[in-house]
Amino acid sequence: MLVVAPHVSWTDVLVLTAVAPAEFVARADLLDWGLLGALARRMRVITIERERLRLLPDVIERVHTRLVEGGRVAVFPEGTTRCGRSLGGFRPALLQAAVDAQCPVQPVGLRYGERGGELTAVPAFVGDETIGSSIRRMIRNRGVVVEVVLAPLEHPGRDRHDLAARCARAVRDERPVEAVTFLPVGGSPAGGAARTVDAA
Repeated sequence: MLVVAPHVSWTDVLVLTAVAPAEFVARADLLDWGLLGALARRMRVITIERERLRLLPDVIERVHTRLVEGGRVAVFPEGTTRCGRSLGGFRPALLQAAVDAQCPVQPVGLRYGERGGELTAVPAFVGDETIGSSIRRMIRNRGVVVEVVLAPLEHPGRDRHDLAARCARAVRDERPVEAVTFLPVGGSPAGGAARTVDAA
């Protein structure tokens, strides 16, 4: 299965791993980020260098191979991180792997908010910010929670552009979804549909 989600922060990987462990396509310099880099190696991250697009076909082939082998791979098709208050378009290139493998695609929406439900940009990792300053901000703002929204599975079809558009619509709440909400630690999820976890 290919998992696709909007990209806000380095915390997205931790959140998605808590819901459904997967191998990730991630920026190559992640491997140099100390503890997070060590974790990335253990998770068999497929690295991508955004400034060297001529290497993209090799990345797509590696994703395709893992999908054909029965793996679950997660990608962030926006191609960059955003503040979390708005979504960018999904670039179709990496979704070609799902089209070639004819495997299902799971669109996942991620929303970071305050305990009261208001959206927050606290976890956003954008621009020239360092990983250290981002981690320090997350530690100072322990009231952040994250909601994970699992949209219906998408059939890959034959056109990666159409697939990317369908997945982008799905994570924007343009049709019914099944939501799994992460509650504050100590919360009591109704019916067992949610798991208790804190983003910070």
